[in-house]
Amino acid sequence: MSSSGRTAEWWRPERARCALLGILAAGLCGHGSCNRVAPAEPAPAAGGTSWAPGKIGQPLMIPAGRLAAMRAAADAGAPEWRALKGNVDANLARGDLGDSSAMNLAVVHLVTGDGRYCDRLAPEARRIMTSANPRFDSYLGYAGVMEPLAITLTHCGSSLDATLRREIADYLDRTTDELWFHNQGSGWGLDDPGNNYHVSFLLGTAWAGLALQAVDHPSAPKYLDIVKRGVGRELAYVAERCAGGGWIEGTNYGQRSKARLADLLSLLAAAGMTDAFRASDYFPAALRYAHYQLQPGNVYLYPAGDMARESDMTASPYDRQYVQQMVYWLADSDARAVGQWYLEHVVPDYWTGFKLPQALWRDLVYKVDVRSAPQSTLPLVYLAKGDGFVSVRSGWGPHATALMVSAASRLDQSHDHLDTGSFTLWRDGWQVVDAVTYSRSGLLQLPGAHNLIDVPSTRKLRVAPKGLLRFVDDPRATYLQVDGTGLYASGDPRRPANLLLSEFTREMVYLKPDTVVIYDRVQPARPETPFTWRLHFPERPEASGATLRAAHGRGGVTVALLVGEPPEVLPDVDLAPDGSRAWRVQATSRTGRFLAALRVASGAPPPLAASAVASTGDMEGVAVGGDVVLFSKLPFGRAPALAFGYTVPTVPGRVHTLVDMSGSVGIAVRHQGRNTEVTIAPGSDQSASSDGVVRFTE
Repeated sequence: MSSSGRTAEWWRPERARCALLGILAAGLCGHGSCNRVAPAEPAPAAGGTSWAPGKIGQPLMIPAGRLAAMRAAADAGAPEWRALKGNVDANLARGDLGDSSAMNLAVVHLVTGDGRYCDRLAPEARRIMTSANPRFDSYLGYAGVMEPLAITLTHCGSSLDATLRREIADYLDRTTDELWFHNQGSGWGLDDPGNNYHVSFLLGTAWAGLALQAVDHPSAPKYLDIVKRGVGRELAYVAERCAGGGWIEGTNYGQRSKARLADLLSLLAAAGMTDAFRASDYFPAALRYAHYQLQPGNVYLYPAGDMARESDMTASPYDRQYVQQMVYWLADSDARAVGQWYLEHVVPDYWTGFKLPQALWRDLVYKVDVRSAPQSTLPLVYLAKGDGFVSVRSGWGPHATALMVSAASRLDQSHDHLDTGSFTLWRDGWQVVDAVTYSRSGLLQLPGAHNLIDVPSTRKLRVAPKGLLRFVDDPRATYLQVDGTGLYASGDPRRPANLLLSEFTREMVYLKPDTVVIYDRVQPARPETPFTWRLHFPERPEASGATLRAAHGRGGVTVALLVGEPPEVLPDVDLAPDGSRAWRVQATSRTGRFLAALRVASGAPPPLAASAVASTGDMEGVAVGGDVVLFSKLPFGRAPALAFGYTVPTVPGRVHTLVDMSGSVGIAVRHQGRNTEVTIAPGSDQSASSDGVVRFTE
């Protein structure tokens, strides 16, 4: 009996042969040795959610009509074919396929018709069924076990003996039934569409369900129905929680989840069941997001969430995997064009970042000649509303400045970090960095490991800070207001959390191209609760009073802490769980407010002429270069009472930016010797923008 309660009598060799003949017909003649009728290329898909039965006889993951193009590439000796064929032949005699894969072998078999490749997959299937453990880590490896078995059964079925075909089908059925209905693990991720496990479970179930459908197994409809419902939930989830193309679990886990989601949808689209790529705005957005999370130079990614694979997080073949499939399936668009440029210039092969030769089949199957558009065609500013990711840069060249901010409003996944309001700053290398980048584990989740406020008793709980409240960009500056109050909590995860701060609000003004002003308000829920303000650096910064200078790579940064107690410099070795090689600057504040100006440059740390500006009312800020920026001192940035004034040294043409404002104001500017006196009072000279900004020039 199989675990689903059916006997193995469903298996009749003559039925299986009929079902599999269509799958194998295209590959039975040797490559170049007989006449072939190439399948017609499919008409462009129109999207939608049709779930018609898959086309029995269509090889899994091979889009209709692609086999002819794949054979043409082989006939022409295309580089992608030579690389794939060389990889497969070099590993054919290896006991575990070495650095090749079942799909590599199956694709070479489909192109050449050479039976040696299927002959090799038969013992590999036996080895997997005997030694693999799909239950490992609550079925983390389930999809990886289903894939080669499904490939072997569908692509090589007629060359397998009837007993092995039946054993593979029963194994697929038994293991998939166990996963969903008789789970022997923790059940982790089974019902959570935002979890990387859940995406992997659906992918493995699609492999199993389509393979079982190809041999008329009675359990196939049950599993494909699970996939259908699961895909619907995934698409709803990414539309709501990941709008803009990100992933709540962060960069590392988002990378793998997007790759698995792309595989899942490619499987279904290739089977003729549904083309979900064109049914959702998420996938074009994900192609844009792929560019915006890159630091200038196109090597490193923004370090959001756990970095369990590599803590410094470089662009890699896993990025190529999902970008390549989205580019293949999407209709022509500007997003598709920048995705194609990514494939050509950022991760141009499966050897960039690290080696992934097991994926070489993808370059043969999904390579398309479509329009390409460079990064420079994209705007310099991006907001992904789903995960609150903001990316701002001075340009698309390798020496540009890049400011990236985390401003999520819901943190409810195990791999996300408590980092609402945190940021990184890049100029010819990391200048202000996330400490996780220099850690061993990549699992530094608490606020103290980020460029944030640290409250020592904070615990990792599911929290819901308000996140990004204001965001406005123009050619001169970008302004953000973030409420991270709910980030700081302690207590038992099974009970309501105890909030440790009654306020943490951060406002940032990026004065293009190289200066950032940060203003923080911190109010503990209990007066005795300690807190510190933190910035992290790749190298030890040098302190001179309240000014700090650090250099890294080919760039440098200067920081002036204008409101707050004198800072101290400390190593990050004490960060939980395993420390970091980064350094931090930390400071306290008697008022609960912090104000800092940061400037970056290529080469050495740049000069920074920044001075605090006090007003006669509830505003304070900084004069830096050709700008004055003022913020409200009132809780949560409440608009100040009018009739306040301030005095700054005169700089002709200097621009004054006042945030947290409301309504109409009168602006009086008077030059007194070398100083400029500004008075803001009730009046009608100017109205604050919808984001509370008033701007004028001396």
